[in-house]
Amino acid sequence: NYTTTTCGQENVTPAELLSPERMERFNELSRKLVDVAHQHHLPIGLLETNSASCGGMAGVSDGFASAVWGLDYMFNVAKVGYDHINFHFSYRKGGSAYNPVQTFGWKVGKEEHYKNVTEPLYYAMYMFARNASGEHLLPASITTKSNITSFATTACPSCAVHVFVINEDEKASGPVDVHISGKVGTASVLMLKAPSLHSLAADVRYGGQQFDTDGNIGAPQTSSILPGSNGDYRFTLPNASAAVLSISR
Repeated sequence: NYTTTTCGQENVTPAELLSPERMERFNELSRKLVDVAHQHHLPIGLLETNSASCGGMAGVSDGFASAVWGLDYMFNVAKVGYDHINFHFSYRKGGSAYNPVQTFGWKVGKEEHYKNVTEPLYYAMYMFARNASGEHLLPASITTKSNITSFATTACPSCAVHVFVINEDEKASGPVDVHISGKVGTASVLMLKAPSLHSLAADVRYGGQQFDTDGNIGAPQTSSILPGSNGDYRFTLPNASAAVLSISR
């Protein structure tokens, strides 16, 4: 599955990639496929997928829009019942805009030099892997008129709860209130953000940090939050961002 396409020189905008209607159509089809697999007691994986077929859309598939799309997409893939997901990586001439990591090479005399660039989509994959992979999905809902989604996970009944709030709206930003049932403690919030949905890899920050060319990244910065008098947690969600609120039981 590819959410959009650039085949036939089609153009893709961030709004098209982030369309809630496109995601729901994907979920409707996926539920039918997952149901058949489960009827036969078989696992089912999404083995080739990405933002736009035929190599992706420059400025979109390698822009920050792909990060918020990718994070929301992985949660929908998990929620609908797939067991795993493989983002496609292409070696086409000139590279593919949707590659999670791009490698650039050049020669100095007889020496070959290479540089790896971590693209926005990889940051989303990293955020999911570090904070949600292997955990159980919890019921989560959000009240908003903007294109913002939410998901929650935990590893066990006494473990921390991770609440993800993903801003796919080109204009929305502001305070977010998170309510969780049961006894809760202190929380910390970690942000994946960029100046805009069009921002490229150089402007993406995961907890204020970036990957270097060898794939290393520093310890992410988080902000501590105490629950208010009503037990809710409040933080500010910028435009072009995704937040994970980690709440101790």
